[in-house]
Amino acid sequence: MRWTCTAPQRLAAAGLACLAGLMSACTLPSLQPFAESTAQIHAAVLKTDTDVPVLLREANKADAAAEMDRHLALRVQAMNGVLKYAESLAHITAAGQTGTQAAGKVADSLNGLLGAIKVAPLAGEAVSLVAMAYGYVAQVRAASAFSEAVERADPAVQGIAAILDKDLRALEDLLLQMRIPLSDRVINRTPENVALQDFRSGLERERRKLERALDPATVNTDSAKRLQDIAMLIEQTRERWEPLRAEQRAVVARVDGQIALMKKTRQALGEWAAVHGELAGTVKAGLRPNTAVLYSIASQIQKLVDGSAAK
Repeated sequence: MRWTCTAPQRLAAAGLACLAGLMSACTLPSLQPFAESTAQIHAAVLKTDTDVPVLLREANKADAAAEMDRHLALRVQAMNGVLKYAESLAHITAAGQTGTQAAGKVADSLNGLLGAIKVAPLAGEAVSLVAMAYGYVAQVRAASAFSEAVERADPAVQGIAAILDKDLRALEDLLLQMRIPLSDRVINRTPENVALQDFRSGLERERRKLERALDPATVNTDSAKRLQDIAMLIEQTRERWEPLRAEQRAVVARVDGQIALMKKTRQALGEWAAVHGELAGTVKAGLRPNTAVLYSIASQIQKLVDGSAAK
């Protein structure tokens, strides 16, 4: 029996033939979405709240402030390098460069990224990892195609992402440790604040003790009178106490916002590294990288930054 194509089947076959012809023309897919999503993360990171180190110094936590300054400097320097690397890859594909010429450009881009990480104030372990990653530059330069070059660069890029993740985690842990000291700083600024806190804390303890001892079956007029006196004293100090408590809550909320930002930035870098790991395959297939998740996380980071700035 002779097989014949229906009209829809012929159209589909023609579409596939056209697609194959386009792919055979050695046109590289656009990596602009990858660069744009990287730029979103970069812009958000640059807006990180720098008031937290100031608060740490005011709380006599100079060492913690210096450590946070180091982390912030690394993050900005590193993200500058990450953005330039992503933009460079996008420029290479936009220019239609292929073969060894493209591989050389990728090698230059990777070298620039490693340079940005190297000059940042890294810990010894990270310095060793970056030094080892330089060995991949020669391998990338020896590649014969853009996709092969990106594939060879990926282990170095994943190592850099791991460095940044570790550093951001250290910053996150530092902020967690500083929540209570920064909150206490509000009270410890003046002896009057400390005295007020001690006075109210004493009243609250006495009130809880009296309330636990009350017997509903009997009437203890002395206890009831003392509870009334305590309530009155607490109310009389409310005008001085509430602004201090509001300031404490605002400080803690600010620190918690930075902790949330660290977590989300780590998530974004992890997704960025995952997209990079798939770049070689998507380029070979003539497809754009799937940056939908990366865009979503970057948008969430921006909301956290905007919320922090509004506080």
